[in-house]
Amino acid sequence: MGLDVSRHHDKEPVEEYVLNDSLQRLEARFGGFDFLRVHRGALVNLGYVVAVQRKGRIAQVELQSGRRVDVARRCIASVMRRLHG
Repeated sequence: MGLDVSRHHDKEPVEEYVLNDSLQRLEARFGGFDFLRVHRGALVNLGYVVAVQRKGRIAQVELQSGRRVDVARRCIASVMRRLHG
């Protein structure tokens, strides 16, 4: 089973890939490059996060492209810590 990966720029997808690697391996590989796991199915580049929206126990990060990515409850603290240092 492949992993769908999209790269976005200015609200338009630039490149799309299907990778045959697990998100866990990608997280280990790119974790030192400002990538952070925000959900079991999402790894984001923190350099492209423009906002974090929270409503109660639900949170999302908004990327420069306008895309919103859900943040798992267990990841909210680490996302906030990495973004607000």
